[in-house]
Amino acid sequence: IYLNKPSDYERLIGEYWCVDYVYYKDYYYYPKTLSDKIRFRKIGQCDEFIIFDSTGIVQFPGFNTRSFQHQWKLRNDQIIISSLDTMESDFYGTYDYDMSNYELVMTSDSLEIVCIKP
Repeated sequence: IYLNKPSDYERLIGEYWCVDYVYYKDYYYYPKTLSDKIRFRKIGQCDEFIIFDSTGIVQFPGFNTRSFQHQWKLRNDQIIISSLDTMESDFYGTYDYDMSNYELVMTSDSLEIVCIKP
């Protein structure tokens, strides 16, 4: 019996990846997206996600900012994040990644992003 295992691409776009933390320049950062809406959150509920879109857009949560979008692609077993506009971003770059059934860890030269499945 052969089972079709989803590709990494299918697994990335098939989930909302809850951002646990970002490690950058020897500090841990925790997302907090600013919004005009009042949001109620249950204890233990995650509402700060990275969302990989099949159109090549990735949405990041804010860090005391609004959420933001960049372009992404999967190439040679790496995730590449690039610009949608001229705005500079610490998130641009090439990431090695490790993805399990419950966790996604993306590591570049300058930062590490740790996500879990909600």
